[in-house]
Amino acid sequence: MVITAVGFTVLVVGSLSLIGMAPGNIGETRVDNAFAVGPYWLISTYFILTIAELFLSPIGLSFVSKVAPPQYKGLMQGGWLAATAIGNYGVALVGFLWNKIQLWQFWGILVVLCLIAATFIFSILKRLENATK
Repeated sequence: MVITAVGFTVLVVGSLSLIGMAPGNIGETRVDNAFAVGPYWLISTYFILTIAELFLSPIGLSFVSKVAPPQYKGLMQGGWLAATAIGNYGVALVGFLWNKIQLWQFWGILVVLCLIAATFIFSILKRLENATK
């Protein structure tokens, strides 16, 4: 989750050049390209988010396999994937703010949410470790 926050921080920095633009005008084409942002900001973010996913998903599935009762391992792994789907839906709910606030604020909200999730995960880490014993 911390790596994911770093990925969204890249978008915060990349969208700082759009501060003068009205939230409802994001995505409009301008002739003078005064608000142009390079594609490498998005490519960098996707790369970082992919790295974060590669860290989180296998570890989560492995943990679920360790703590689930043998007869429910498949069901619990399906629950892990269902939780991922619910999380993706939650991110889509944040998308309703897209044209209502500045773009850097939008990405900033996602950074804060990722850091809150990371704090929660780190706060229950001891309990999770005890569950595997």
